[in-house]
Parts: sequence; structure tokens; C-alpha cells
Amino acid sequence: MAITHEGAEIEHTARRAASGARTAVRRAARVIDDVADDATDAAQSGIGGAVTAIEDALEWAGGRMSALGDRIQERPLQTAAIAVGAGALLAWLLRR
Repeated sequence: MAITHEGAEIEHTARRAASGARTAVRRAARVIDDVADDATDAAQSGIGGAVTAIEDALEWAGGRMSALGDRIQERPLQTAAIAVGAGALLAWLLRR
């Protein structure tokens, strides 16, 4: 069976379309890979920043707790009086 000129043109066009589709799929795959890599980098950076902030907060809180412990040891009666006063004030405010 002989291929007509018209049939050959259709076959050539179909091959070009298939080649173009393969190229488009490869390009889309590369773009998706790039976007996924960028998203991963951004997430890792955000997590790293959050971990650093948490570590800093824990260090600050530890320092404050240490200072509070020192103050309680230095002036236990004054600290107890302040705690009782603060508790009474808070209870009065919550009853309103």
C-alpha cells in the first residue's frame, strides 16, 4: 500500500506534534523539580529559623528561672509575700 503525499504530510505533522509534546513534558518535569526543590529549601530554612528561635527562648527562660531561683534563695520571705500578693490580686480580678 502506497502512502500518498497527503498521508505523508499527516504522518510528518503527527511526528512533530508527538516530539513537541515530549519536549513540553520534559520541560514541565524540570519546572516541577525546580519548584519542589525551592519549596523544600524554603521549608528547611523556615524550620531552621523556628528551631533557633525556640532554642533562644529556652535559653532566655532558663536564665530567668535561674535568676528567680537565686532571688528566692536570697530573700525567701520577700518572695513569698510578693507571690501571695500577686495571687490575691489575680483572684480578686477573676472574681469581678
